[in-house]
Amino acid sequence: MGQPLSLFGMSPQREPEYTLGEMLAYNLALALRDDDVALTGANNALPIAACRLAQLTHAPNLTFIGGGSGAINSLVEPLAPSSCDYSYLAAEATIALPDLIALQGRPDFVTVFFAGGMQVDQYGNCNLSSIGPDWQRPTLRGPGAASLPFMARFGRTIIYLTAHTTRIFVTKVDFRTGPGFLSGPEEYADARVNIHTPQGTFPRPTPLTSTGPALVATPLALLDFDPASKRMRLRSLHPGVTAAQVQQNTGFNLLIPAEVPTTPIPPPEIVRQLRAFDTERLLHKL
Repeated sequence: MGQPLSLFGMSPQREPEYTLGEMLAYNLALALRDDDVALTGANNALPIAACRLAQLTHAPNLTFIGGGSGAINSLVEPLAPSSCDYSYLAAEATIALPDLIALQGRPDFVTVFFAGGMQVDQYGNCNLSSIGPDWQRPTLRGPGAASLPFMARFGRTIIYLTAHTTRIFVTKVDFRTGPGFLSGPEEYADARVNIHTPQGTFPRPTPLTSTGPALVATPLALLDFDPASKRMRLRSLHPGVTAAQVQQNTGFNLLIPAEVPTTPIPPPEIVRQLRAFDTERLLHKL
């Protein structure tokens, strides 16, 4: 028999084996642990899909919170483009936004944070505020800080971006909205134990416990950070992408190991689980 025909006599379009968005959701899910409390931000179909997938597979006790709504463990069937979607208020509980912001200052609350940015530099600092040399007269004003300043207090940060270009990956961000490893290991180690103010330097009552940026996910690759130098390094290449392509689209010299593996692709069962709640196929549009 030939291909089945649709109502209009044309063969129905087959869905791909997996999409880039589904591969990224799968790999972000693998970075989550069963005891994590994850904060996803507002514009977040990808991290919410990763959190829900982790709950359905290896991390059933994971808790995720929508940064725009304060909704805890939303019912994500169907997946929505933002945690501010009213459908996500169908959740186990909600936290008022002022309370959620206050809780973010506690180093023992959020164990993993999903961040983005207009710029990301070689030490994982994120800029969501302004582009240009003068932040008071920016060339482009961004949406603002949101939760990014708390990156210094969250357990670890996963950075996800929907593009990989030299305009995004820069040697030094124009404005440090979210602190990564600052200017490198020395400043980062100092900032963990000291507070610097115009009035002087004071020891922190409690040293920061954040381990900093842990993973960067883009349409080209997965990246992480060298433990010693704190510089960004290539972790894996997406199928069909070369290290030269990633470097060409990065505005600083990446650390590139001699052998770079291919990013794991989602098994068919994982794809089935993702599509069961991503009924609008938002992950197909990344």
